[in-house]
Parts: sequence; C-alpha cells; structure tokens
Amino acid sequence: MSEIWDEEAMLKRLAVPLKEARRMSIYGNEGRIFLIAAADSYGYDIDQEGNILLKNGAKMDSKHPDYISIIESAKKQAGNESSVGRDL
Repeated sequence: MSEIWDEEAMLKRLAVPLKEARRMSIYGNEGRIFLIAAADSYGYDIDQEGNILLKNGAKMDSKHPDYISIIESAKKQAGNESSVGRDL
C-alpha cells in the first residue's frame, strides 16, 4: 500500500514552525533547561515561574541590559537542541 503523504516533504514544510516552537519552548517545561543554562551563564537564577532573578532575588525587569541577551541565548540553544517535535 502506498503512503498517502510524503513524510520527507511534510518534515521540510514543518522545519520552520518546529524551529520556532523549539525556540519558544524556553517558556515551558520542555525548554526550561535552556533558560536556566543561559541565565546561569550570566550569573543569574530562574524561579519556578521562569522569571530571571537578580542576585538579590528580585525579578529581573525586561529592560535590564542582560535580559534580552539571556532570552536570545536560550532561544538559540533551544532552537538547535530542544526535543520538541523530534518524535515526528
């Protein structure tokens, strides 16, 4: 029996949306490890809600100079390494 859909073609069409899903996974349990690793590399911690914490324990504001760098670093790593969608 022949396949109704071409798996390789489907995976090519899904490549960009899957990469974005992996990048955004830093905001959930699946990609939390990437956010933790990025924050740690800058000397910060992450709380249970996924907030980046300053050294005094306060939540880092999104205007903090390191905030965007941490988020982008985490997204980049998650985009390349996350397991989201790998079971397709």
